[in-house]
Amino acid sequence: MVEPRALAERLAELAVEHTGPRAILLTGSVARGDADEYSDVDLILYYAALPDEAGRESIRTGIGGGDRQVLGAEENGFVEQYIVDATYCQLAHVTVAGWEGDLGKAIAGEESELPLGKMVAGLFEGEALHGPDLIDQWRDRAVHTPALKRTLIERHWTFFPLWFFERSFPPRDAPIFSREELVKAAYALLEVLAAVNGVWFSRFQLKRTQEATEKLAIAPERLYERLLVLVSGDLGTAVLELESLVGETQAIVAEHVPDAEIPLRVPIGARQEPRTAP
Repeated sequence: MVEPRALAERLAELAVEHTGPRAILLTGSVARGDADEYSDVDLILYYAALPDEAGRESIRTGIGGGDRQVLGAEENGFVEQYIVDATYCQLAHVTVAGWEGDLGKAIAGEESELPLGKMVAGLFEGEALHGPDLIDQWRDRAVHTPALKRTLIERHWTFFPLWFFERSFPPRDAPIFSREELVKAAYALLEVLAAVNGVWFSRFQLKRTQEATEKLAIAPERLYERLLVLVSGDLGTAVLELESLVGETQAIVAEHVPDAEIPLRVPIGARQEPRTAP
């Protein structure tokens, strides 16, 4: 069986020969060096103009790939997949102009239906197999500015104040809603802290969560373990942990990005009081 790394390099060679991309980026676990028996080979190929079917077919037949499956397509690119020697290979063919447009949106902090954070993070986690100078130019552009940090922090600073309802929610039998809000809060905390640290992050298909938290030098202590409490711990304990994490993160933002506006609907420590008889 061909090792995924060798398979990726051979695919890149065939692409350079038959479709002429300006750059090729190996992403995912194969690029990071932690691939296992379930890992795919993920390549992004950047072109001045999208390649024709004949060129792409030459790559597939040259590598001995199985039937092609198109996973998604739009004006500026598409993703195709086929199996090579029991390994799924995903090749994203995109135009340089289209990608630079998406990169510009991410750097400007614009919202998008695309997982721009994950896409830009891939620039830094991935490895250039072709056209490294172009990849390096994009990496240089994607450094967080103070304005971008503030934009991202304010966008993701959204927390339902479960702590305020700590006493009133348990009798109302709302565990599904409560857990949903706790999971949303876990993502929001990661998004905000990533922005503080100048790290690109996306909740899209989040994997290797502990590794993601370890990249955040500026963060509440024991962040990973405490996030696990939010998503899988006892509900009562999780609500109190959320309150603590939001309060600590609010203090971190105030220290490191002081111009960010991060109000809370309900202050930390506040609790809903029962009505009293007149």
